[in-house]
Amino acid sequence: MKFIFNSMVKLTIQIDKRNFEESLRKSLEEKLDTALNDIADFIGSESDRILRDPEEGSFDTGFLANSLVVAKEEKLHKEVGFGAMYATFIEFGTSPHFPPLDVIYQWLWRKRNDLGLKVDNKKTTKLNGKTYISGILNVAWAIAKKMSEKGTEEHPFLRPSFNLGKSKSGEFLKKAMKK
Repeated sequence: MKFIFNSMVKLTIQIDKRNFEESLRKSLEEKLDTALNDIADFIGSESDRILRDPEEGSFDTGFLANSLVVAKEEKLHKEVGFGAMYATFIEFGTSPHFPPLDVIYQWLWRKRNDLGLKVDNKKTTKLNGKTYISGILNVAWAIAKKMSEKGTEEHPFLRPSFNLGKSKSGEFLKKAMKK
């Protein structure tokens, strides 16, 4: 921008269009990037909240929730996801399949008190070289059989967070523009 004052009491203001456009573009990019960072953080924290919520979440060991990755390094490109290999199966459910029985057994063992399972340590079953408590193993078999017939229901946590973040994106943009 140039200010020129001459002796005829005339003020001329000129803007170098190329520099102005470049400066404006950079400023806008920075503000948009800030807004996208905030949106990505919001989606990540909202997903984590849903996973940990006892009413709507799928929280067990915390492995899934703790696998959250929010990648914000690239300008104007952000990614939010979960590194746990089973995240997709929780988010979208599954088609019928026979799951690993041991995984279901371990889950039942951790949740036995919450589920009201009675444990009789004296009744055991050996299977594939491992010893299982028979009552819990029977429940695990029943769950595995049902999953082999019906699959599993979806328990979305990332999609609702994404949609909420998208609906609030205007708020994040306004906040970034004010800075």
